[in-house]
Amino acid sequence: MQQHVPLSAELQDEIKYNIISTLFGLSSGQARIRVGEFTEFFQSYSAKLRQLQISAIGSNLWIINQLAARNHEDILCICKALASKKHLKRAEIRYMLQASFSQHEDKALDRSVDLALRLWLMTNIRDNALGGDEPKKSSAQWDDTETLQDLIHRLFPTSDTKLTVREARLGPTFNAAYLFDICGLELDWTDNLQDHLLLDRQTRTLHIFTDQGFLFGHLNAKTCNPEWPP
Repeated sequence: MQQHVPLSAELQDEIKYNIISTLFGLSSGQARIRVGEFTEFFQSYSAKLRQLQISAIGSNLWIINQLAARNHEDILCICKALASKKHLKRAEIRYMLQASFSQHEDKALDRSVDLALRLWLMTNIRDNALGGDEPKKSSAQWDDTETLQDLIHRLFPTSDTKLTVREARLGPTFNAAYLFDICGLELDWTDNLQDHLLLDRQTRTLHIFTDQGFLFGHLNAKTCNPEWPP
């Protein structure tokens, strides 16, 4: 990947290859072959970066100016650290990353870690006190005393309900048309994995995460490496 490609730059193919290679555990050759599977992922990736720029236009100018991560290489550096040290608490991760971002204060590094997680895991991780929130999306804060594993388990707890294969199988008529026509639900496509299958009873809106490339990418990474987070 080119060195120091700013986060505001349009994503070129070489940058995309390196991003999916790092974030989904693919070889460089696999990344080049499968890049087309991640079109929706890169649309969401770019949208999250544009959100920073939009926020920067208003009173929260520091959101983009005071990030420790200024380029895609920085984001991937943080993601690599998170992937290899998922058993460490956030405060320990911050201390470890300070060696690579020694010129920046802790708040700038914390914002960059949150951004890296939003881009990597498509979850709205942020400190709401720092601003730049997306009000229509659920959000969560990663506390200093939690590991990355703790955070993921808190956001996506394992169900205690045990179903047989037959019980878990959905009927052929259970589809978007059924939910809209029979159940009277509005469907909202979301790029926030936290909101997948979240039902807003007041507006009768069901939120659905649709990025299959992202999901299969993480499933592939987990299959090839059981230690791969989350």
